[in-house]
Amino acid sequence: MFGTFTIIHGNLRLTSPFHTIRSFPHVTNLTCKAVISAITNIELASVNDDCVDLATEIRVSSLRWGLFAALQHAKSLNDSPLELLHDVDTRWSSTLLMIKRFVKLKEFVLQMISKYNDLVKYKLTNNEWKHLNDYISILQQKLSGERTPTLHQALPLFYQMILRWKKYKHTFPDLRNVLDAGISKLEDYLHDTETVPAYALVMSTPVAHISTLD
Repeated sequence: MFGTFTIIHGNLRLTSPFHTIRSFPHVTNLTCKAVISAITNIELASVNDDCVDLATEIRVSSLRWGLFAALQHAKSLNDSPLELLHDVDTRWSSTLLMIKRFVKLKEFVLQMISKYNDLVKYKLTNNEWKHLNDYISILQQKLSGERTPTLHQALPLFYQMILRWKKYKHTFPDLRNVLDAGISKLEDYLHDTETVPAYALVMSTPVAHISTLD
C-alpha cells in the first residue's frame, strides 16, 4: 500500500511514505516464513512432507476418511471427527495449524498406519514426533492475544519474539539455524524502523492520531 500517512499529536505533524510501516501480521508472516524456509533446508523437512502426504492419502479416499472418522468417534462420541489439514504456502499459520492437528490426532494417525501397509512409509519415529512439538513451540506466537497489536505495541512484541527465540536456541540446540533465520529477519526489520519517526512518536505517545492520504 502506497501513499502517505500523517501522525498528529498536538502541534506536531509527521508525514512519511505509508509503505515504511508494515503491519504486525505482515512482519510476523515474513519472519515465520523465514523459519519455515530454514526448516525445509534441513533433513527434518521430510517430517513436514509426511504430514501433508498422509493427510492427502486419508482425505482422498472416502473409505479411509470414514475409518479415520470412526476411530475418533469411538474414542469420543460427543465430538465431531477432525480432518488432517494441509498447509498453504502463502500463510505460515497454516503450517502451524497443520502440525498441531497432526499431533493432536497422533493416536488415530498411528492406528490408520497400522491398518494400511502403503501408509507405513509415513510412520514417524519418536524423535520426529518430538520435533513436531518443537516446531509448534517455535512457530506459535501468543504475543498479541486475540487482537492485532497497535503500532506502539508492535516493536516491544517483536523484541519479545527475538528474546523468546534466542532462549529457544538453548532449549532446541538442533534447531539453532532455524531460529537464527527468524531472528535475523526480525532484526533486519527492526533496523529499518530506526529511520521511521512514527515509531518513536507512538511509543512515547500512543494516543497520537494517525490519518492517511492515498
